[in-house]
Amino acid sequence: MRSFLLKNLRDYLNIRKALEMPIQNVRLLNDFVQYLDRQGRSQPFTLSTTMRWVCNESVEQSVSTQYARFFLARGFLIHLKASLLDTEIPSVHLIAKPRRTKPFVFSVEDFDRLIKSSNGASVFATGRKSG
Repeated sequence: MRSFLLKNLRDYLNIRKALEMPIQNVRLLNDFVQYLDRQGRSQPFTLSTTMRWVCNESVEQSVSTQYARFFLARGFLIHLKASLLDTEIPSVHLIAKPRRTKPFVFSVEDFDRLIKSSNGASVFATGRKSG
């Protein structure tokens, strides 16, 4: 691995740790840095290089996985830009934010119907019905 990439990775991790904001997935960040190194190009690190790693066509990934990879890479690239001015930082709007399904919330009427349909039986923690 290029020594400046390795040094920047170590510096970035140390800064995050000192700020009490450690990286949760250091292995994945290390994978990104190795990917940059394998590209065999010298600076600058481009947006297209970053997005190829984020989307990683060789492995099918969920939107949430791509989102996590994107922000992990983006954070490191912001740090890297301080020493390599031509580094391209992807916009936060470049990738879709994962959407959670809207949860179903029971209304009072739903609970009333549920209780009526159970014919007054109650279920205890043991799972046995009484009544």
